[in-house]
Amino acid sequence: MGNIAAAFRERLGGGGGGGGGCECGRKRKRPRPRRLREPGGDPESDSSEAEEEPRGPRRKRSRCTSVYIYKTLFLHGENSDIKITALGQTWNLHKIYLCQSPYFGSMFSGSWKESSAEEVTLQIPDAAIDVEALQTAFGSLYRDDVLIQTERAVPLLAVASLLQLEGLMQRCVEAMQDCLSSRLVCRFHQAALTYGQSALASSCLSWLHHNLMTQPSTELLKEISVDLMDLVVSSSELFVMQVEMDIYSLLKKVTTLHYTPHTILYYILHYILYYTLHTPLYTTLYTILYTTLYTS
Repeated sequence: MGNIAAAFRERLGGGGGGGGGCECGRKRKRPRPRRLREPGGDPESDSSEAEEEPRGPRRKRSRCTSVYIYKTLFLHGENSDIKITALGQTWNLHKIYLCQSPYFGSMFSGSWKESSAEEVTLQIPDAAIDVEALQTAFGSLYRDDVLIQTERAVPLLAVASLLQLEGLMQRCVEAMQDCLSSRLVCRFHQAALTYGQSALASSCLSWLHHNLMTQPSTELLKEISVDLMDLVVSSSELFVMQVEMDIYSLLKKVTTLHYTPHTILYYILHYILYYTLHTPLYTTLYTILYTTLYTS
């Protein structure tokens, strides 16, 4: 029992030798916390807190492989197992890369005759697709980065829709949304309707709502269709700077740019006759009107 008490006093007093009394009244210095270092680190480096530990070399993504694949397999056509011909141009390609496209994936699978063919001729029904767009679309199957120029966005969207390349279609839509202008908005809106890109169509309408009244360029008013104009001016989102009369003035200008005076008169009289006369006389007057305006 005495040994236990002695050991307890020794712990409290920092050592049992000497007077053997309790040294609880003595103020003990609080030990400074030691900065932890990584396992295996150099102890000498802990002496200087301001000194930064050297960082290892940063990893850089090498593009050598993708460039080699694109240049060797696509541009040079080495080890090609399929020839694709379209619009008078032939590409030496590879089925394993083409099958990234659902269009070619279904063509080369199953009992289709193209599944074992060494050369396939594509029928291109869309007049918007050209050789340059096909070149870019095929090349996108061999590399990740694709440069989409503003003037080439619509043909590239057309071929991406034909080949069912969802990723390329999305890139085209994003590129078109980023460069909307009075010169391109009508063309892009028509492309959105043609290829089922609702997000792009909404972006074009939103641009027209905010800019049609403030940037009514003659080029824009010539290109805008009657249906698109109807969508814009009938929307509550249309931004009008001054008074509603500005919309009437704008519509009058669009009508003047789209139609000749004879055509305007023709439509006016056509509606007057149609809504007032529902007799054989209507047909007679309509024929006389048409003959007078378009044969004189």
